[in-house]
Amino acid sequence: MWASAAGGAAAGLDAGSARRRLRHRPLLFLSLWVPAVASLAIGLTGNVVVTAAMLTLVGFGGTTWTVVTPAAGP
Repeated sequence: MWASAAGGAAAGLDAGSARRRLRHRPLLFLSLWVPAVASLAIGLTGNVVVTAAMLTLVGFGGTTWTVVTPAAGP
């Protein structure tokens, strides 16, 4: 749980500046696919450290999605 929260906190600090620097499409793409691949990796590993790292990526992707989607609307 803490790993996902750490990823979310990091994304909260970084997503705003990333949104200003990059286009919306790549950020939306990454915020969907990085957590998907990380979730697959969680299912394929039995290592706690790898699982924690992947949960951090899941949290990062979810928060990035939340920050970027309001700006991508019409």
